Amino acid sequence: MTLRQRPLPTRGRGPDPQFFEPFNIIPIHNILIDHPSLRYPEVRAATSAISAAGDLRKPPFSPWHDNMDLLDWLGLFFGFQGDNVKNQRENLVLHLANSLSLSV
Repeated sequence: MTLRQRPLPTRGRGPDPQFFEPFNIIPIHNILIDHPSLRYPEVRAATSAISAAGDLRKPPFSPWHDNMDLLDWLGLFFGFQGDNVKNQRENLVLHLANSLSLSV
């Protein structure tokens, strides 16, 4: 287990898959959960802005799903590592939210 994974619960149940999922500071993969950082409208707006991939060409040699966003497209198109894509997604959301909060 790496340092970026949540520890497993040890009581009677089998391993819960959500505990194996790596996490960053902002849970961008699920904006419907109640997380303090997702209460800011700037963060929600930035998250929804990158979720619209538009009419981009589908990446070659990789499956494309409707729930993928712009950073997933870049990762598949150019072959970036999955965790790197997650970190860059969070970095972009934080930069966009910061610029939105400064422009108000």
